[in-house]
Order: sequence, then C-alpha cells, then structure tokens
Amino acid sequence: MPHCLYSKHLDIVPGDRANPCKGLMKPITIDYSSKKGYQLVHSCTKCGHLSRNKVAVDCTHED
Repeated sequence: MPHCLYSKHLDIVPGDRANPCKGLMKPITIDYSSKKGYQLVHSCTKCGHLSRNKVAVDCTHED
C-alpha cells in the first residue's frame, strides 16, 4: 500500500493525542460494512493495535 496512507498512533480516545506509543500505523487492508461504508484498517508497527478509519469516497472527480 502507498506510504501516504500511513498514520501515527496518537489517540486513546479519538482526538485526545494521549497515547504514549506514537508508533507508525501501517495500512493493512480496506474493509466494507453496509452500515459504516469503506474503512481503512491500520496496524501499529510498534504495539500491534488495530484501528479502523472511515474512508471518504469521492465519485464526482472532474479533470
């Protein structure tokens, strides 16, 4: 997967920036749920924590 999809393990609760790990979150797969849509699944390269983030799907791109 492209490096631009990497993240950093910062939050315990979304937005708090309180996690001491600070490891790189590697994108490992994309998942689809009928309730939540597409989600990018990350795995922390330092502690192994898994997290999911909703993906914004833009189907109206114009050149």
